Amino acid sequence: MKIAVKEAEETHYWLDLLAAKKYYDTSEHKNQLLSIMKVLSKIIASVHRGK
Repeated sequence: MKIAVKEAEETHYWLDLLAAKKYYDTSEHKNQLLSIMKVLSKIIASVHRGK
């Protein structure tokens, strides 16, 4: 799961770069990515509580 979080963080970084250079509007992708990151965080938190 931690790999998935790192990949999501990297994706966020690249979306920020695209937005900074105004290559294209990344707002919808960022919203979807933030939802995914929240789900991943909940999964990791629940796994840690189960240990």
